[in-house]
Order: sequence, then structure tokens, then C-alpha cells
Amino acid sequence: MLCLSVGLAVKFLLGFHIFLAATSQTTIEFHVNVGRWRRSRFRGLLWTNPYDLGWRRNLQQVYGRKLNLACLLPSR
Repeated sequence: MLCLSVGLAVKFLLGFHIFLAATSQTTIEFHVNVGRWRRSRFRGLLWTNPYDLGWRRNLQQVYGRKLNLACLLPSR
């Protein structure tokens, strides 16, 4: 039961960090941007992250132009 709980937590964190990399945000920027998004939604405006270039270009900025599974493996 403990292994299952820790495994789910690690999978959640992995998914969250992939989301952050795909949207070009840090964890602190994410929390600030959620507040900005809520305020703009309350006012009826559309807010977008000014650094977001689209998920593909954001991941290329993080992992390089040649995006493949080898970038996730440890280097020599």
C-alpha cells in the first residue's frame, strides 16, 4: 500500500513537471499565473502566459531540438 501511494505521488509530480515544461513556467510562476488567470476570468478577459510558445517549442527549449526519449535517460 505504501509503494502504491508513493508511486502515485511520483506519477503526479512527473505529470505536473511535464505540464510546467510544456507551458514554459516554473512552479512559482504557475501559482502567480493561476491568480492572474482567475482575475482575468472574473473580469471577462482572456489571459495567456507571455512566455508560452506552444507545447512543442516550449519542450524544445527545455530538452533541445531533437526531442526523444533518450533525453530522459541518464547521461554518461
